[in-house]
Parts: sequence; structure tokens; C-alpha cells
Amino acid sequence: MFGLYLLDVYVAQLTLNKETYADTGGSTLVAKVYFVNFPATEVIERSRFVKDEKIYVFEFKSGQSFHFSMTCEELVKKMKRVPLKIGVFRVDDNFPICYIFTHLSGCACDLVRNYSSII
Repeated sequence: MFGLYLLDVYVAQLTLNKETYADTGGSTLVAKVYFVNFPATEVIERSRFVKDEKIYVFEFKSGQSFHFSMTCEELVKKMKRVPLKIGVFRVDDNFPICYIFTHLSGCACDLVRNYSSII
């Protein structure tokens, strides 16, 4: 049975330490979020400020929504198999300053438990 889903990707802010900030070279940053097999959501920083001498805060406050349909079983399998990927890049650069690959938790875990027979 197909379901209609809404995925909201929203990036609020990013906090970097002084050493990682030095790697940015003062460039404008873009956060790229990859979920399952969707195109990357790219969110460009809107502002930045120094919290104290060692902490730099970048505000993005933007995102993107996706509407899609697929079977619940297919969605659960993809979420279990493909990690959520988030990378921070200089604008017009392909090498990330920092990144994380992680599997979703919370509600997705409850969903997987309900469909454990298919996994």
C-alpha cells in the first residue's frame, strides 16, 4: 500500500570551533542534506556571528520540503539501509569542511519495529 509522505529538511544553525572555522577561509558556507535517494537539499548561510573567541555560529534558517509516495515497506528499508548524510561546504566547492553520516532515530525506529518482519 502506497503512502503519501512529506519530508521537511530545515537547517537552523551550525556551530564551528575556531580551528574548523579557519578551514573555511571566511567563505560563505552551504549545508547539503542527503536523504535516501532524493537530490541534495542545499541551504546557504544567511548570517554569522562570533559567540565567543572560540565559537563561530552560522545561521541558515531555511530548508526545503519534498512530497513523495512510496510503500511504507520500501521507505523503511531505504531508511535502514541508507544513512542521512549532512555535509558543510564552501560555496562552489565539492570537498566538505565537515560531514556526518547517521541513521535516523526516534519515530523511524518505532516504524521499523512495527514492520520488523520485512527487514
